[in-house]
Amino acid sequence: LVRKSLYRFSLCVARVGLFSTEVQKEDQLEQDDPLAAAEERCAMLPELKKQFGEDSNEVLGTMGEASVLYQLCGQFDKALDLLEQQKEIFVAAAGPVQFGHSSILHDIGITYDSMGNYSKAAENLEKSYNIAVKSVERFNSQASEFNETPKDGDNNKNLVEVQPDEESRRNALLTGQLLVTKSAGSLARVVERMGDINKSLLLYSETAMNLPESDDAYSVQSGDHPHYCSLVNPQIAAYSSHYFSKNVHVKMKGDPSSTKPQFATEEISLITPEILASSKQDAEVALRSLSIQEKYIGKEHPALVSPIANTAWSFFKAGDLETTQDLWNRILAIERRTSGPYSPRAAGAISSLGIIKYFQKDLDEAERLINKAIRMKRKGYGVNKFLHIGLLKYDLGHVIMQRDPGEAMNLFVEASNIFKGALPNRGGGRRHAWYQVSLDSIAAVGYGESVPTPSVKDYSGDSNQANLYDNADTQLR
Repeated sequence: LVRKSLYRFSLCVARVGLFSTEVQKEDQLEQDDPLAAAEERCAMLPELKKQFGEDSNEVLGTMGEASVLYQLCGQFDKALDLLEQQKEIFVAAAGPVQFGHSSILHDIGITYDSMGNYSKAAENLEKSYNIAVKSVERFNSQASEFNETPKDGDNNKNLVEVQPDEESRRNALLTGQLLVTKSAGSLARVVERMGDINKSLLLYSETAMNLPESDDAYSVQSGDHPHYCSLVNPQIAAYSSHYFSKNVHVKMKGDPSSTKPQFATEEISLITPEILASSKQDAEVALRSLSIQEKYIGKEHPALVSPIANTAWSFFKAGDLETTQDLWNRILAIERRTSGPYSPRAAGAISSLGIIKYFQKDLDEAERLINKAIRMKRKGYGVNKFLHIGLLKYDLGHVIMQRDPGEAMNLFVEASNIFKGALPNRGGGRRHAWYQVSLDSIAAVGYGESVPTPSVKDYSGDSNQANLYDNADTQLR
């Protein structure tokens, strides 16, 4: 999964048949010489087309693997050529309004982005986004078409799309939702770099509004995306184990009748040793992949921002905060040079460093960095109430929770107002996940409960918890 995220390639190919006995050899070849591995896959294509057919999953998957390896080596032109071939074959076989077409266009856009051709990147990412939206609409109106099983001798009409994971194979609608939020998020990043701030604001909002209620929701965003680098992301917040509020109250000085929650710094083990061990292994794989890419394109190439960020969060999850910080400092240096020292993208890197300081328990520095990011984003976007400002206020609320619970409450309320105004409720009146976690935090501070880690939960069956949220809602109104 780390390698797939690093490569930013959305078609995960299962090795079957011809390749089942070659997995160990191929994996070793990728580590030693990914360029040779790419050439080997290209050499296999004629035989694969002859054996399985030109529009088979085996051919499309091998093209995708070779493209990924070429990108890793900085051979972007060769990667683009394969992706264009893959797109033509897929569209001819399955038609244009398909999740797979959107996914391939996304990869083409990301490749152009790596090359610094931002206009072509935006063009393809916008096509990817539009097709993803149309595919979801088609699914909603003709869902049975997506559930057909392949028939012998009828490959063209019943092409089986290779999806990112087993859950997506079982749920085509989730795949579409993930592609919508992924393509909109990637396009927002590109047009933001191009200086089209207004369009980027709209696309960031689309990204958040289409965020699925799924564990995969954040996995499809790159590690440098502002929606990933926040405590609203459960993949980050799950590691915030160094403080909580005790469910006790203390008398306030000068007013024996009033109380306030008592906050304590204590260790809580939320991550098991098994998870940490697995995370350390993932971090080593990510670092090795990053080192290979650096060998081919250098250490300061803008295309490295996402791979460095993915590697950084891998080390974060492995508990190595020093390496995480070093890698994010590298990202900040690249963003300052390529996007501008006071750009929203540079602000995103600074806020990520603030999150790291929070986990290092350097709360004063974390507060300083996140406040700086807020000022930079306000200036860069030209607005005070935007989703990213809400995210930063939410993060800042957790940072100052121990020092000033009252101000933390104010920040959570500000974040809630922003989220509530920008993010409509889901079907059935369910709150958006960001709005929900901000209410969680308001309830926690206001009533002295332990601060929960962000997650999508339904508390309708818990009358006590529901009352806390109702009271929080009343305060917002």
